[in-house]
Amino acid sequence: MSDITVIINGAVADEIDKMLEHKIERVGQFAENKAKENMQGHNRSGILRASISHDVNDLTTTVGTDVEYAVPFHEGHGSFSGVPFLRDAVYNHVSEIINILKG
Repeated sequence: MSDITVIINGAVADEIDKMLEHKIERVGQFAENKAKENMQGHNRSGILRASISHDVNDLTTTVGTDVEYAVPFHEGHGSFSGVPFLRDAVYNHVSEIINILKG
């Protein structure tokens, strides 16, 4: 059996990176929007919902918030079971995220 080597030149590699960055950005925005939807009816002041954002860096997207009380609100504490708005934004929409990446 023969081995075949394909070398992707700079221009093609740049186009692939741009396409991947665009798709990762779309996934981040989608997850951010779903996380904010998951907050409806749960956040009286709207501060936590408004603080949810996403960031893309090195073909990775991060969705989160910097509000101090986000972790106990998300995970729960005491008798409060929590509202996993970030986790559900991804786990409940895996097929849609896959379609964004395929598209």
